[in-house]
Amino acid sequence: MATEYETTMGVERDDTEIDLVVRGTVSKFTPARLYGPSEDCYPAEGGEVEITEVLCNSVPWTGTLTPGEITTAEDRLVEESTQSRYYHDED
Repeated sequence: MATEYETTMGVERDDTEIDLVVRGTVSKFTPARLYGPSEDCYPAEGGEVEITEVLCNSVPWTGTLTPGEITTAEDRLVEESTQSRYYHDED
């Protein structure tokens, strides 16, 4: 199950800084277990990130994020999910 998170970031276009709100989902991450008896080992699962919306001044942004900006946005969404789980663990 994926949970929605939100982060902010700035991008530069034509020498102008644009403040964006990025919303997206991050699925729960289960780390791999690579030690112990083989029947108790399993691969990592989850952790998928999907950007669902990019807003500028509370309206959908019509621009396009660069690959580097997408990576930054995804990393920040993962960071938000990590902090949220740390402070508000629902499991």
